Amino acid sequence: MRRRLPRLLATVALCALIASACSDDDGAEVRNGGSVQIVGEPPPEGGGSVSATGSGCTTKGATTKIAASTLEVVVDEYTLKAPATARAGVTEVVVKNVGSESHEVTMAKGVTRDSLPIKDGRVDEAALEATGLYKIASFPKNTICRGVFDLTAGTYVFFDNLIAAGQTQSNFQRGMVAVVTVS
Repeated sequence: MRRRLPRLLATVALCALIASACSDDDGAEVRNGGSVQIVGEPPPEGGGSVSATGSGCTTKGATTKIAASTLEVVVDEYTLKAPATARAGVTEVVVKNVGSESHEVTMAKGVTRDSLPIKDGRVDEAALEATGLYKIASFPKNTICRGVFDLTAGTYVFFDNLIAAGQTQSNFQRGMVAVVTVS
């Protein structure tokens, strides 16, 4: 047994080393990768969690830089609430969907609410590409979605451009809009 003990300990140590080198978990307590989290009562369909595939949140115009500040936006079926001001630079935009339907947040730079181009009852996002357009695409009710964007100084209009089930107007037309001055 004495001759086997060193060999056994060496085998255990080697196995532990291989397992730690191949593990997906690096031991970090916090990860930032576009996660989706539940934020309200569980869905009436049942279940107490929300799952996502891939990075979780689909964004347009996002960056991989580390965020220096956070901007929180809250949406439901009738409102989009955002702070009136924010700091310029790399910003994590955290959108909490506390409503009962899917929502999105689009951020258009250098325009006013009244100057947004409308096409077929929705904001014409393609017409805004040249001025700066950032987006967190539609995501489910009772969830949080995040995106990191490099926001330069200026005025941004935040809006939800979806048309909810059973509605004829876009959420933008129903009042889901906020203006944020970034400086």
